[in-house]
Amino acid sequence: MKKFLFLVVISVIFVQSFATKIGLVLSGGAARGLAHIGVIEKLIELGIEPDIIVGTSMGAIVGAAYASGFNTEQMLALVRIFIEDGALESLVELSGATERGGIVPHEKIDEYFRTFFGNTKIEDLKLTYACVVYDMVSKKEVVLKSGDLVDAITASSAFPGVFEPVKINDMVLIDGGIKNNIPIDVAKNLGADLIIVSDVSQKNFSYLPRWYIESVGTIEETVRNFLKFIPEREKLPNLLGVLLESIENKTDDYGLNLLGLPDYAGADVVIRPYPDDKDKYLWDFYEYDLLYFYGVIATEREKKVLLEVVKNEER
Repeated sequence: MKKFLFLVVISVIFVQSFATKIGLVLSGGAARGLAHIGVIEKLIELGIEPDIIVGTSMGAIVGAAYASGFNTEQMLALVRIFIEDGALESLVELSGATERGGIVPHEKIDEYFRTFFGNTKIEDLKLTYACVVYDMVSKKEVVLKSGDLVDAITASSAFPGVFEPVKINDMVLIDGGIKNNIPIDVAKNLGADLIIVSDVSQKNFSYLPRWYIESVGTIEETVRNFLKFIPEREKLPNLLGVLLESIENKTDDYGLNLLGLPDYAGADVVIRPYPDDKDKYLWDFYEYDLLYFYGVIATEREKKVLLEVVKNEER
């Protein structure tokens, strides 16, 4: 009997070690990222359940919720509460925004996320998870795949000028989309055999909404204040110049690829909830039901390809 059980255990381990690992990459895109919820729902309906989740910015948040065990219905409910109960407005604090580098203080967004995620560690999640951030000190992309989950997602979604930068150890972290908005390479490095991308990024980038600029001042005022967080800041390039140059030229000497042409190298299937590069909905959080539906429809559109790719990979 013991020998039989031993053989069963060995067989299970053997099968699992050779089973296809599906990676889901969720891009950044502010409110547009709510479409990721619809993408996940439809994938599950098709019997395609990711083993590895990698996200940037809003993709990091949605991915963390899914990896934590939230189903799509629960995620949508959380979004409704966030929008309809005034949580979004309560996070904004215009006083001192330019000094700290964002209209949403870190402690506020940190406290809000902890009501859902607590002090969960990334390594304790139900699925393999990682998110991408950008370190303003080293001017490099950083992949967070262990440690405090809330610290990770607040850093990955710290959109310049909106959310205060997050300090972890010697790093000053902001939105990972500045460097790697579609982190296919990260999913591959984590062991994904088949990679599905949900890309909600937009082709033409409007840096900040008009209401933000009118309320806080110029973009330059806010971005320049990021520098006060950085040691030996006089040795660093002007961050505003780097950002604006990246927007204009798509890439620069610092290795930034700020919303240039999307790079899908290594992806098996790409789902684009916003076809024809329609540059809408970046800040339209109140359209959450519509944005979710875009994700469902886009995934349905790729149904045949998805099922075929998964079937071929499992052969």
